[in-house]
Amino acid sequence: MCFYHTAHEALIHDLQQQLSRKDPLLRTTKNAVFELLTREEADKETQALRDQVNSYKEAVRERDQRIKQKDEENEELRGARMFFS
Repeated sequence: MCFYHTAHEALIHDLQQQLSRKDPLLRTTKNAVFELLTREEADKETQALRDQVNSYKEAVRERDQRIKQKDEENEELRGARMFFS
């Protein structure tokens, strides 16, 4: 039987065991990290991800614009080539 220094440690150990029986993802191991975020931290993380998605969308819009310009230039060159042929 394990000896615990305080009732607090015993309670934590007991609750961790109960959690691990309920959900295997909550098992505490040396390699597992269980992190709780506050609402403010979660909101900041969500906003950072939204900002990143928006920057990706802008990059795609810019790429699409460059492709459209290149396509228009190609069409002009084809028309000029047909004119001189």
